[in-house]
Amino acid sequence: MSASLRVRWRWPLLFVILSIALFFVLRSPPVPPPLTTPAPAVIAPASQPIAAKPIDAPAPEPPPLATLPPNPQLSAGFCDPPGEAAIARTLKANEASDLRRAFTALHTSAFATAAPLFDGYLAAHGNDAQIARVRSRLRAQIDVQEGFSQSTRGTTTLAYPDDALPAPEAWTLAGNIDDALDEAARLTGTERRRPLYAVAYRDRSELLAVTCVPSWAVGVYDGTLRLALDTMKSEAERDRELRHEALHAQLGPVLSGAPRWWDEGLAQYFEEHGKLGWNGAFQAMLRNKTYIPFKSLEGSFFVFEANMDAALAYEQSHAMVQLLVDRNGEAVIARAIELLRAGTKKEALLSALDPSLTEADLLALLERKRPK
Repeated sequence: MSASLRVRWRWPLLFVILSIALFFVLRSPPVPPPLTTPAPAVIAPASQPIAAKPIDAPAPEPPPLATLPPNPQLSAGFCDPPGEAAIARTLKANEASDLRRAFTALHTSAFATAAPLFDGYLAAHGNDAQIARVRSRLRAQIDVQEGFSQSTRGTTTLAYPDDALPAPEAWTLAGNIDDALDEAARLTGTERRRPLYAVAYRDRSELLAVTCVPSWAVGVYDGTLRLALDTMKSEAERDRELRHEALHAQLGPVLSGAPRWWDEGLAQYFEEHGKLGWNGAFQAMLRNKTYIPFKSLEGSFFVFEANMDAALAYEQSHAMVQLLVDRNGEAVIARAIELLRAGTKKEALLSALDPSLTEADLLALLERKRPK
């Protein structure tokens, strides 16, 4: 074969090979770009916050049709407010009626009749944790109070264990509670409350089993006036504790939204018959020239876990009420209740009663009351 012929034959062959190669190149996937290190995120300084994008939230469930009986004392932090369902829902007419009946019976001598009503509600709404807790405490109360006797004086019915409180003493205790309610109504300028159900438990463990109070509590009014007999070793202790809770019981149905320093300070004032006894808390306040800021005493005292912290809060609140009475007379008590019932906010009560009063005045009061 001549050289010219070899050249003419190779060029068509080369063209075919290149065409086939180009065909496979075009059919293959593109080569991905090389990996690179991403640029660092840019974080806006606090003075120039990044604008948040709106979030499409699901529509809320409809509120309950039923409005359950409110309980100001529970709402103030003692337990779960029974008038507010944990999960908003539309209640059927029979469910709303059963809940009303249950909460009406809960703080009477017929408290056990509330159990099947709560059970029926929870059968349909088992995820209502709040009502479930109320039902759990009620179950404990039914167990603890099995076999309790009752004594009624005036408008007060007292349930008590025969093995810890003889019947004559129970009769006297019921009468003392009833008398204290009369006195509390006069002091506060409020209408005497409707009948009261009270329970005297053997000891604090029984009280803790049926309520949600902290371990340092010795009594509570949560719609029912509850006392622990083992914390009342003397007549003086029994008188103080029943008077303290009787004041709460008198104001509970008619007053809500009071600052806790006023609520507890007034109960302390009432239990001590208007006197301010000297104690270690006051001694420490003067020695260290310290106090709890007034605004810190507006919320629930049940956030205090230690006995000493709770004791200081109670004693300073008592001193604050005593200071108001010393400067303005005992009529300031009824005046405060009038203001609160008229809508005065709890954070504004102190300035509304005595605009010039300060923490320094509180320390000055304790200095005057210090035993010489």
